[in-house]
Amino acid sequence: MTPGSLVPRIAGVRKRMFLAPAGFATRRARGWPANAARAARVIGPYLLVVLSCLTLGFGPPVLTDSDLGNLRLYPHQIEAIAALAMPEVTAQAAIVGDVTSGQILAEKNAHQRLAPASTTKIATALVALQRGQLEDQVTVHESALIEGARMGLSPGQVVTLEELLYGLLLRSGNDAAMAIAQHIGGSVDGFVEMMNQEAKELGLTDTHFANPHGLDAPDHYSSAYDLMVLARQALANPTFAEIVSTQQYTFRGRRLSNRNELLGNYPGADGVKTGTTPGAGECLVASATREGHQVLVVVLGSEDRYGDASILLDYYFDHYAWYPLEIGSGPLNRFQDSQGVWHTFGLQDKAEVFLPRWQGALLRCFREVNGEGAVGTSEPVGTAFFYAGPWPQAQLPLYIRD
Repeated sequence: MTPGSLVPRIAGVRKRMFLAPAGFATRRARGWPANAARAARVIGPYLLVVLSCLTLGFGPPVLTDSDLGNLRLYPHQIEAIAALAMPEVTAQAAIVGDVTSGQILAEKNAHQRLAPASTTKIATALVALQRGQLEDQVTVHESALIEGARMGLSPGQVVTLEELLYGLLLRSGNDAAMAIAQHIGGSVDGFVEMMNQEAKELGLTDTHFANPHGLDAPDHYSSAYDLMVLARQALANPTFAEIVSTQQYTFRGRRLSNRNELLGNYPGADGVKTGTTPGAGECLVASATREGHQVLVVVLGSEDRYGDASILLDYYFDHYAWYPLEIGSGPLNRFQDSQGVWHTFGLQDKAEVFLPRWQGALLRCFREVNGEGAVGTSEPVGTAFFYAGPWPQAQLPLYIRD
């Protein structure tokens, strides 16, 4: 599934239930013998159970849709599908997606162009890391000390690019953004051109930068979707990922605290950037990692960015998960060659698949052995096919393991 795909995967599902009769009553008809009436009263409840089972088809309620075929789903699975709707948030625009797969799971006005505030600094840091070196010596110019949040630079001060990146991403220093732009781009305009070139290369069609710090400007905008793509690209850089997950950093004897209040408060939170201006409102690009997998959320124009972000992060962890692809053990993992020799087969590498939790419960493996031509070699002897219900997920080669 491509990064732009919209999940939930099942939309417009029509629920049709095979229900038991509303009631069943026995009565004594005129002229019935008394013992027959008593028999009816005794066996009536049991007959009701039998008829109900026949009506239900000895299985869970059936969810019918052209995609679902004859798949039977239990009520809790139907409820889980319904829960995949976009949660209610105060943000004007929002999005949540899985970093590893790139799947977009839910969104609200994700492509609307809005003021991004200091989430802009994700792009500033990315370009700086691509074009500079952490040990670069940067001289701070008077013109870098602009309004807004600052990391505390002084005119003529010489600092490293690494120090500036910490001040940029933890304290959201506008002075750090300006100093970086002047050093890397030769001028602020030159650096902004680099930022827009990076946005173009990443396919961010709803983004244009007018400055490196994110203060409101007429031609300065982005979208929730574009910021997610941008953050995913930036997090692939280990230095960026380390900086945005840092809660405190000491700069020349001063402690810089990260403005992202999710760090240390939300389980697994590890980035990435806050932003606030009069035009943008409260903005936040946030990430969290559990069991080796990371989720990204973006909220723009929020009335409660941490509340909104927490709702979206919970949505991900509550309703989605990575499932290992395993063939299990037992007689199905053995085959006999023409010489009567039994062989055990298995997967060569570990693999996982990303699914809604209701669908993960349907994950099954089917094996197909091609024959003995590959016995005694490193070639595959068959294929394992993985399905979640009727939906194919992966096919992986099987190898001899004995």
